[in-house]
Amino acid sequence: MFNEREALHYRLQQMEEEKRSFLKEQQKERNEIYDRLRELDRSDVSSLQGGALAFPKATTETADEPIQEERIERKATSTRRSPRKKVSITIPKAIESVLKESGEALNIKQIRARLDETYGMNVNNLSTVLWKVRKESPLIDNPERGKYTYNHSRAAVNEVAATEEVQEEN
Repeated sequence: MFNEREALHYRLQQMEEEKRSFLKEQQKERNEIYDRLRELDRSDVSSLQGGALAFPKATTETADEPIQEERIERKATSTRRSPRKKVSITIPKAIESVLKESGEALNIKQIRARLDETYGMNVNNLSTVLWKVRKESPLIDNPERGKYTYNHSRAAVNEVAATEEVQEEN
């Protein structure tokens, strides 16, 4: 005698068996289609090799390769960045030198572009990095919202103080 729980369990088993058989049939049909496509590719290539037009040999030996070829084509046509340069400078020093070289107030977008051009650096969350750099270095100023500069006058004062300390030590 069946109760509802057993009936539901039995139905789930039936559904699982139907799913397996359906997937087997679908896999069999897919393999047949790929086999036929390979045959057509071979016959097309062999008939065209003797003529003026010659196509490259078909490379569709498995079902996954056409997808891979499609991906390769997309990669070739996409606009990707050039490989990054290896840089031995730290991010704070790079930011400091970019601001020092610019001589003007730069926004985050401009700093990011110059870091990319000059050092090949792609800094994630540059606003947080700039906040930390400003905290550590008194040479980086924030004269207005979203703008950052290198304070040349403060740098000159620091250099004078450093040379005086060296002279005192000697």
